[in-house]
Amino acid sequence: MTCRMKIWMTTMICRRLKTSRILMYHWKNHNFDRMFLIGLWAVISLVGAGCAVQPAVSKDSIVKPPVDEFESELTALRNADFDYIYSFRRKDGNPMDSDDKRFVKNNSHFATNRFTLSKDEKVIFAGSNYRFPEDGLAALKDRFEFGDYSKPEAELEKKRKEREAQKEKLKKGSEAESENG
Repeated sequence: MTCRMKIWMTTMICRRLKTSRILMYHWKNHNFDRMFLIGLWAVISLVGAGCAVQPAVSKDSIVKPPVDEFESELTALRNADFDYIYSFRRKDGNPMDSDDKRFVKNNSHFATNRFTLSKDEKVIFAGSNYRFPEDGLAALKDRFEFGDYSKPEAELEKKRKEREAQKEKLKKGSEAESENG
């Protein structure tokens, strides 16, 4: 742009915006180019800084304190949705031997889904959807330090009632089909 065009544009803008004579003075003396660029840079910088993409905070990015093996195994069993979760430790604190492992398996429910031995071999975890027999549980409590991390009884009872209602509904549906068919 030539200087005359700038002056003409400034005059037109100033007439429309009714700006002051100071602006016209700076424009005509070519200082306006510098002022305009500095002002434009400042506005773009402020807008750019305010509109910068902020990193989203996700659950994975939150720093969590380190979890010990015991807690991580309990979490894994809870995530597997077991109704009954038990832990067994030897009372003397020594690692489990083959007799201890066999004793736990023999006194647990036959349909126990998961047995896990900790890395230091001091804790056996059992995850099941079935309650252990009372006599077997009593024998295990006598021999080991026992931990019960099962779901609350109220939650288990609610789950049982839902299953029974669902079975009853399926039963009525199959009876209706056999009558119609």
